[in-house]
Amino acid sequence: MNGKVIAVIQGKGGASKTTTSINLLGGLEAAGYKTILCDMDKDKPDAMNWSAKGTDLKDKVVLITEDNPTKHIEALKNKHDFVLIDVPPNFQGAALKAALLSDLVIIPCAPSEIEIDSLANSSTCAEMANKPFRFLATRVVKNTRIGKALIEQIEKTGVGFKSSITYSTAMIESQSAGTWVGGYAKSSSSTQQVMELVHEVVETVKSLQGDKENVKERILV
Repeated sequence: MNGKVIAVIQGKGGASKTTTSINLLGGLEAAGYKTILCDMDKDKPDAMNWSAKGTDLKDKVVLITEDNPTKHIEALKNKHDFVLIDVPPNFQGAALKAALLSDLVIIPCAPSEIEIDSLANSSTCAEMANKPFRFLATRVVKNTRIGKALIEQIEKTGVGFKSSITYSTAMIESQSAGTWVGGYAKSSSSTQQVMELVHEVVETVKSLQGDKENVKERILV
């Protein structure tokens, strides 16, 4: 599998976009995939600031500020199995560029009435770029009505991850430690959730690649 690009995009703040990106970085690395995270938010580089607090991720997060990041991303693809992109909380500018460069767009969604009601609008950027996308339930508090509603709504879309990420102390405190949750609390349920997501992400990318190869074969025939 050649280097694949995954953009983590969300139009509103507070949906754990950077948390998702950082933990995917750590989880993919733990699973044996050479991975790098690109922070494309030059005004508020949360991923860069997160990694700077520790040593685990210090050389695995880079800031990209070019107007046209294509060559930079392509160079990283040649050296890595996965290139993750964390972007500002909007569906314009950097977010659209990231979507255009991606093989898969991940859209993290946190439990809130507004977010559940506007779930369809969250896919706008990926649809504009004509790229496959998957919804991910994040910041879910167990056994709450709003958490269950979010998961159910994502299931109804037919393009959601089965995995979900709960709101936990380990997930919060890993940021202060400058690492992903598995680097902070290896045996925690949050780490297990991240690794389940990693497995699902890898299988999704492989499946999408397989679909492309099948299309090529049909065209050649």
